Amino acid sequence: MTEADRDARQAGFGANALLLLDRLAAPAQALDAPAWRAALAAAEADWFMPLLAALRAGRLDGLRLTAFGDDGTFDILLRPRDLWKVWRRPLPLPAWRLAA
Repeated sequence: MTEADRDARQAGFGANALLLLDRLAAPAQALDAPAWRAALAAAEADWFMPLLAALRAGRLDGLRLTAFGDDGTFDILLRPRDLWKVWRRPLPLPAWRLAA
């Protein structure tokens, strides 16, 4: 976790917050797949899992994740009730693409 990440986590967030995680940008631009995977694993451990835990515990009303890429945008809004939709089949990643 970077110092900026620690500062953001410790500061806490208000009712609405915007967080930009750019740690995947440099490895992606350098076409460094191992570094990209390592950065993604770190982002998952440092941010995504704690945010999911907060959503499950009811400390968040919702969570929107948006990722921009060369071929489109991945955008998903999760609310606590969405975590109970166990009957839904997982969709392949390309199915979530909203804009090209």
